[in-house]
Amino acid sequence: MSRKNFAQILKEINEQRQQLIAAFLESSPLIVGSITQTKGRCGRQNCACVQHPTHEITLLMSSDGIKRTSQLIRKNDVEEVMSQWQQYKTLRHFLSSLKELNQKEIKTLQELIQDRKRTYK
Repeated sequence: MSRKNFAQILKEINEQRQQLIAAFLESSPLIVGSITQTKGRCGRQNCACVQHPTHEITLLMSSDGIKRTSQLIRKNDVEEVMSQWQQYKTLRHFLSSLKELNQKEIKTLQELIQDRKRTYK
């Protein structure tokens, strides 16, 4: 491969990296953790949920590194929380993409070294 091709590949990797990093520099809030939607009971004695859970509930599971916590998300807040959680998931995906780009860059640089490698006689 020619040096121009190596340079072009490295330039494309850098452009992709810049695009991914830009998403991390945004200031919109994120919800970090796991969201689970399940059925639960409301606690009213005359409700059908006494027999079996029927009410849709959304829980946010999070951890501070030591202790896991679970929070009930109010129905009015579910849409906003889900949106902010999706942004968090997107950034997690971007982190994986950055790792792949770094590996591709290292591989390309190693190939460039091999291409320039000469033997001494």
